[in-house]
Amino acid sequence: MTINLFYSAFNLLKYDVFILKMTVTYSLYTLLATFLLTNFVIFLIFVFSLQTTTIICTLLLAVSFVANIPMSFVKANEKSYNIQFENNQLFKLNDIYDAYNLNNNVKNGNIKYKYLSKYIYDYFLNSQMTQESFSSKQTILLRTEMWSKLGLIRKEPVIVNESNLELFSKPLRDKTVPETWKSGDKFDIQLTLNETFISNNELETLISKATSENTKNILKDFKNFTNEITAHFNNNVQFEKYDLFYDFLFMESGVDKSFLKKINPGGGEKDKYALKDQDLKTLYEYALIGRNSDGFKFSNADDLVKKQLDFKLMYTARILEQYFIKYSSNYLIMSTNSIKTSSADWDTYQNGRNTIGILSYFNLYSGLWMLYTENLGFYNQDIWFSPNSDSKIYLENQKNMFLGYKEYKLDLNNQNRIKENTTTNYTKSWYYTAILIGISLLGFTVALIRFKKYDFK
Repeated sequence: MTINLFYSAFNLLKYDVFILKMTVTYSLYTLLATFLLTNFVIFLIFVFSLQTTTIICTLLLAVSFVANIPMSFVKANEKSYNIQFENNQLFKLNDIYDAYNLNNNVKNGNIKYKYLSKYIYDYFLNSQMTQESFSSKQTILLRTEMWSKLGLIRKEPVIVNESNLELFSKPLRDKTVPETWKSGDKFDIQLTLNETFISNNELETLISKATSENTKNILKDFKNFTNEITAHFNNNVQFEKYDLFYDFLFMESGVDKSFLKKINPGGGEKDKYALKDQDLKTLYEYALIGRNSDGFKFSNADDLVKKQLDFKLMYTARILEQYFIKYSSNYLIMSTNSIKTSSADWDTYQNGRNTIGILSYFNLYSGLWMLYTENLGFYNQDIWFSPNSDSKIYLENQKNMFLGYKEYKLDLNNQNRIKENTTTNYTKSWYYTAILIGISLLGFTVALIRFKKYDFK
């Protein structure tokens, strides 16, 4: 609390809401804990000797540091458990918890960019997208519609032109490429691209003209995440995430739509070539990351690739898709398939959680800490994906190993499927609070009775 007061002083009382919540919650928790411990110590003083009271108080202090250790050991052991479903898919137990935790966080808005997160996550679930079919034509169409509904995709084709490209090499196995074309020849290129993403400036206009408050909030989240990821990769997202370009590459084929045209061809020489998706992929990767695969490569295509083909908002959209599809796909599978309850790891998990559940009824110190952590919650702005990974999200990094937190056990229905509300399947903090208050009042009453029996004359 002292640290929070210093924070307030140095920031001229401009509190972050979470800091204010933390200060108030901890202050109330401190008052309650002080009341409970004071009554208990008074009880010890009037019932036991001073030496015994000192020993018990020392043990209480030690217990406060190890109260959550049993659960930490259980969760550490669970990292190796594999849970099998009736469709024969195998999931790490941690992946199951991650899927249900993220589902709960998104549903309750306990995540950074909460409007955008809910829009994407719910769309994936409602469309029943899975990782296995994520790059299929049908799913790509659904994904394109998702961004189109926000106005992020242009309705009209975009024509990209570049002149005087110097050929470095051509495809060796493509017989449709003119044999007379050689390294050093100069070419003009035209690409006709459908369903490209709008620019940053157009996004600003889109936000200002949005009539729906929810849509405006989603677009603001999209803009803010774009700024964040761009800053993280030093304005070089295209290079870092180059492989995300291809799902949304919709190039019109045909010698009049997307083509190479040789400058000053020889007499009778074929001067045009209809580009294929693979041709664009090859020249794109060579200019961007220097990949020397078989195909068209040009020595001076930097402006074409790094400027005209750098659709920044498309990369933002693809990064977000990669973030969420793993968890939404896992949740979809886990919530619609039964668990094989006869597997050894499931039995071990059940036994371990049942044992810790029984012990938790007596672990009142951890329960008291849980009252604090449950009411405080987490700082939502830190609950987000690691930008350096495809889909790693930090859901529990804010947990303190010495504090107690609500820990739920996977709850199954009569079909052995995980219940949707399984995240509420834990012992509530009010149970511990009620017991502690009861013990405290009982102890104070006993101490008061003993006090009245003392003869101070």
